[in-house]
Amino acid sequence: LGLEAGLRRAVREHRLADVAALLSAPGTPATPATNQALQLLERTQDRRRLILALQREGFLADEDTTAILAENVLSSRVVEAIHGFLAKAPSVVMIVHLEDPLGVVDQINMPGTTDEQPNWRRKMPVDVSAISKHEAILNLTRALSRERPRKATLPPPS
Repeated sequence: LGLEAGLRRAVREHRLADVAALLSAPGTPATPATNQALQLLERTQDRRRLILALQREGFLADEDTTAILAENVLSSRVVEAIHGFLAKAPSVVMIVHLEDPLGVVDQINMPGTTDEQPNWRRKMPVDVSAISKHEAILNLTRALSRERPRKATLPPPS
């Protein structure tokens, strides 16, 4: 899980499933049933490797790791740990997709589909006026502030 220097970092990008979907869901609606078992196995192994790496890097306590590995869903604590790890990268900008701390499993864009999926039309589970007060968003913001307490380097307003 080494992170080289770069301009920006994000846990995922728009063509990929959200963190919760990648690490807990067995497949997507567009996934043929014959591949779902293999995808579930791969995601289970990826999730285990990620959790152990987060523990090794100090983002998850040893006593929490066993319980987290036994869970069938991705907890907000793991989402915070993943983003905290990413925040340590020597990048200028870090991108957080709201779907991740809000636990959205549905993918916003399903490549290769047009009418089968509501690509780019999905609504967030929280009203936009309530996002800044949502507990998961506040917890993630605090976690990121601890890992990335950099001052803004914007010029003063003129």
